[in-house]
Amino acid sequence: MSGVPSVGDLRAIDHAIVTISKGLQQLLSVAPNLADLDDSVKPQDSESEELLSSPRMQIAKELKKAYRAGKLPVIDHIISQDMFAAQKLKAQEIMDTVTAIPESRVNAKEPLADDTGKSKKKKSKSWPPPIPEIQSRRLRDQVFTHKSVANKRYYLSKEELLHNHNERLEFLGDAILNYTVSELVFRRFPNLPEGELTTIRSMLVCNDTLWEWATAYGLDKELRTEFDVYSDADGKKSKLIADVMEAYIGGLCLDSVDGHYKIREWLLELVDPFVEQIIEQRKAIKPLNPDAKSELYVRVGSQDRRPQYVTVVEGDNLHPFTVEVRMDGQTIGIGTGPNTKEAGLRAAMQALEDKETIQRLEEIRRQTPRAPNQTGNKDEKVKKRKASENEQVGSNKQQCTSSNGNKKPVAFTGPKDKLYSLIGSAGSRPNYVSRHINSKYYTKVFMQKDELGAGSGGTKKEAENAAAEMALRNTAMIEKWAQTK
Repeated sequence: MSGVPSVGDLRAIDHAIVTISKGLQQLLSVAPNLADLDDSVKPQDSESEELLSSPRMQIAKELKKAYRAGKLPVIDHIISQDMFAAQKLKAQEIMDTVTAIPESRVNAKEPLADDTGKSKKKKSKSWPPPIPEIQSRRLRDQVFTHKSVANKRYYLSKEELLHNHNERLEFLGDAILNYTVSELVFRRFPNLPEGELTTIRSMLVCNDTLWEWATAYGLDKELRTEFDVYSDADGKKSKLIADVMEAYIGGLCLDSVDGHYKIREWLLELVDPFVEQIIEQRKAIKPLNPDAKSELYVRVGSQDRRPQYVTVVEGDNLHPFTVEVRMDGQTIGIGTGPNTKEAGLRAAMQALEDKETIQRLEEIRRQTPRAPNQTGNKDEKVKKRKASENEQVGSNKQQCTSSNGNKKPVAFTGPKDKLYSLIGSAGSRPNYVSRHINSKYYTKVFMQKDELGAGSGGTKKEAENAAAEMALRNTAMIEKWAQTK
């Protein structure tokens, strides 16, 4: 709820202003000559030299200079705690005190980019930006030569063949691309943890993105192979053209001494619209509520009726996980996230927003009689709850393994879902291992070292579902792992 901050927030703000006031007083009294310190004068000890060269000391120096020049009257207001006078200070008076980076500290060869990773070079009127040309004819030929073409020259040694196709250049370009995009993502998303930075980087350098860049420049038309790239229907087409994009970056790096500067300047412009799209998508994402599951349980759950969280889509670095939260077999919320924990919380958040459904479930909760012996012995209640859960597992197992197919629980969407609900947990889930042989997938499903079942199919999904179906018929293993859940 927006409005007046809480008492705790107001106290925190009040404490912060007092701390700032004390810090400014110390800055003005302890270091009166800091602004006059000559950069050419070296301190006598290493610790002083290290402190004086720190970014914080440079900030203190600039603040002292601006204060002396009368550009920071707000400091006097803060120290005297005259906040009414401070309110009259215009924003421009503060902005005027920001000093530019000294010209001597700018490397003329280095592409200009700010601290957020945005290119300072004037943007092209259209996308994609002009691609830097590789001047060396030999390097350019190597960039666009696939291994299948180079191998026709069977009379060359293995070492000579390495320098006649683009695989080594692809290796170099991949490393340069990952480093450049990693730095860009690091700067553009300063408040994201490592895991989310990795996800964003993966989206920016995945084969689909590289394919889009390569085809935008027509690099795919210059690639020489011994087969028809465009007739390939199993995904290799995208990979081959993505590879030539990386090889081009590698060739560009070796083409001149300032190749990596050209690459960085070019890539900053090339990637920018993709980054902006991700930023806009993230703006639509609501802040994560870490207590959403608890809040949902308090409002609609009970000892005998708990919200059930089911993972319906297994994600990876490029694709999010999807989790549904269900009550009495009905889906009341769906959430996505980089892991099942966040996806489950977002599912609970969505459920809490559906006020009509929440009110209906609250009414059901109120009308449901409480379980007997609520004030009885705690250990006895725990035993009863576990017994109830085991009965439910047994009931679900019978429904999943029924041969007439008429008792499939509405809470499940497929064999994998059924299997996970019976024996899976946050710390232990069925593990599917697949092999692709002669256009067919063969999959085995394990719980730790125990093999539960095996199956095959035309797609990986079909094979995994077939393996899960067999596992559901393996009652001995189901019993074993259901008890350890």
